[in-house]
Amino acid sequence: MKKLLLTIACVGFLTTNIFAQAIESESPVLPSTTTINPIVGMTFSIITAEPAGYTSEVEAGWHAGAMMRTGDKIFFQPGIEISQIGLSLNSAGVDYMTDVTHLRVPIAAGVRLVGGGAPSETTFNIDVHGGISADMLLAVNERNNMLSKSDFNSPLISALGGIAVDYEFLTLGVDYSIGLTDAFAEGSVLQSKAKSNSFFVSLGGNFPF
Repeated sequence: MKKLLLTIACVGFLTTNIFAQAIESESPVLPSTTTINPIVGMTFSIITAEPAGYTSEVEAGWHAGAMMRTGDKIFFQPGIEISQIGLSLNSAGVDYMTDVTHLRVPIAAGVRLVGGGAPSETTFNIDVHGGISADMLLAVNERNNMLSKSDFNSPLISALGGIAVDYEFLTLGVDYSIGLTDAFAEGSVLQSKAKSNSFFVSLGGNFPF
């Protein structure tokens, strides 16, 4: 819990500081540069600190949604997407495969290392960003009839970091999400300190708004 509160506090401080600079600076770091970025991509997930007697393997999934970037060199980036992560556990030679679908709400702040401004003003950007996300459980598709929706915690809070490359009206992003809350609910057969970590690869558009 202390780790979660510290992460939330750091993200809040960073975001507040960025907007404070925009208000006080003679040359604002947040001009009226806003883009909408619809994205689709692949998700690769694994459970860390597995429940006793189980091992976890990387499993592929998918995600789709949109994010908004507001700012120039320094920007604020909220988003919303549907994310399906794969859960692969093995116990005593038996594989348990589950698809878990979330409504994912990431909130991040970032810095453009190369370029800046709207796509109409520059053809190439590279940025790094970091923040936090909340994942609300929507559905569980259990292929081995071992788990149900009640076995999973919701929402899941994660810290995230990544890099994105914009070229004209295209954007390619890579993000890594580190679970801060336990993946499995109290009373679940898998109740433990297990966390869900995910690697996101996204391709999408980059359109001025």
